[in-house]
Amino acid sequence: MAVALRTIYPALDAAASGEAWTWLHAGRLETRRSLLRREPCTVTVTHGQTRITWTIHPVLFLPLASDQAPNRGAPEAGAAGQCIVGAMTNPEGPYVKVHFRLEIEDDWPPASVESLWAVDQGDGTARLDNIPWFVRGIACGDVVVTEPDEEGVRWAGEVVRRSDNCTIRLIVLRDSGSGAARQSVINAFKELGVDGEGIERFGMVALDVPPAADFAKVQKLLRHGVAKEWWHMEEGCVTERWRAASGN
Repeated sequence: MAVALRTIYPALDAAASGEAWTWLHAGRLETRRSLLRREPCTVTVTHGQTRITWTIHPVLFLPLASDQAPNRGAPEAGAAGQCIVGAMTNPEGPYVKVHFRLEIEDDWPPASVESLWAVDQGDGTARLDNIPWFVRGIACGDVVVTEPDEEGVRWAGEVVRRSDNCTIRLIVLRDSGSGAARQSVINAFKELGVDGEGIERFGMVALDVPPAADFAKVQKLLRHGVAKEWWHMEEGCVTERWRAASGN
């Protein structure tokens, strides 16, 4: 909605542009709070005799489809809107969904909550079995405390054990992030011992770099791809060993 308001803002009259400006620079915070409370909200701009109203509904679970199919025997998605974000990598159980609240800045990421499959450890913790798409500071294999709410939804708490894996996210630019381009990226890193998943939306690839991988070779390929404008890169979760290898 912010994109739509910015687009029409120059064409609005003084009163309407004032309404748009107020929301863009002050109202977005309250809108975000309402959505996090799972409450819908509306924004109205009146231009002359025309009134435009946006109604925004909270979306708690981002419906993404991974390029990689879930492992055979993996549990199916739950209720409508609650889908698998990424493929499960280690088919053992019992599986549970763990939900992470996301911090949104400049309309990114495109959801307020990310849900990941995890293996219930039976002691109030769960071991993550997805590569996170948007959560920062978390990697596949990390063990987190989970706290159920009144509806039984498990929310992630602190990390109690690190897997020492690194999460790297790429937005693929070659061939506009097509399926073939994403798969070629996944294949290239697979040769370096790095697992990856891709999603059509946003042309993204998420990489799970294990501690046994050759960090120097992985980082060299990452930097090469950035320099060649094959992809944009984000370090979602990295270790001290990763930082030392990169010289940071």
